[in-house]
Amino acid sequence: MTAVVVATITITLTLLVTVAAGMVAGEEADWAMSDITFSPEREQYVDFSRTFVYDASELVTPRAKPLPRWTSPTRPFQWEVWLAVVMAVAAAGPFLCVLARICTDTYLSRVTWFHHLGNSILFIIQPVLQRGGDKDIVIAPGRMFFGFWLVFSMIVGISYSSSLTSFLIMPGLQKPIENLQQLVTSDIGWAKVYFGGVQSALLDQAHDPDLIALREGVQWRDSLSGILQEVVEGQLATWDNGITTRLLVASKFTDTAGQPLVHFPNFHLLQERIAWPLQQHAPYKRRLDQLIDQVVGAGLMEKWLEVSR
Repeated sequence: MTAVVVATITITLTLLVTVAAGMVAGEEADWAMSDITFSPEREQYVDFSRTFVYDASELVTPRAKPLPRWTSPTRPFQWEVWLAVVMAVAAAGPFLCVLARICTDTYLSRVTWFHHLGNSILFIIQPVLQRGGDKDIVIAPGRMFFGFWLVFSMIVGISYSSSLTSFLIMPGLQKPIENLQQLVTSDIGWAKVYFGGVQSALLDQAHDPDLIALREGVQWRDSLSGILQEVVEGQLATWDNGITTRLLVASKFTDTAGQPLVHFPNFHLLQERIAWPLQQHAPYKRRLDQLIDQVVGAGLMEKWLEVSR
């Protein structure tokens, strides 16, 4: 039943707004009580009350997809940490080789083994990989340095092993699309139900590069429900009235736990002023504006929007 009501509201919204504003302009009604957007064109024929809410279309994108399993071994560390570990390993081997050449016992056989760069690098890598070797620490030149290196290797190894276990058990997720710039540069399309009106006018007049790309690439559809189904499938993104969209998602596009099957990044675009149209020069406008200020000031509009979401 909820889905039917939402669909009916969505389909007839533009017609109702146009009729309501027209009745006020033609003095067939004192004012219209609906979520009518303010525009300079409409203000030529009616007066608008004080704005009681700023509405905007809400971006809806596919949920984050799981990362491939083969990436699990690399995910315990961020790339900055991996880079630091690689640089440390790359620097420690040559440093140990140089240390062996300048130490006082440089001609002893146990020290000359480290004169070869490959041997020094191998000796350094073994504790990082948590593997032992046939060379004991006591034979290494610069035992204090190598002691610090063992502590470093132990910290890296324990951190990696513990994190790897959790990543293997819980698959990671790719980052979902969070804003308009990410959307227009992504590999998915976007669609919108066409209603005309202020939203379409704002999009047509946009000069922002992202909005221009949005306008040029949009697929106009006649069903928000159909668009959301493709968003669930990861093929499209969309933007529409936040309250209407969330009601439709809650009624048709949730999992067994009640979680939405789409992602709401809390990114809004094309903000509009919502107000009531009144007959021009209406004597009650001042009093109505005062009442609206009291309602807004008391936080009732904010509370209503919060409950609606």
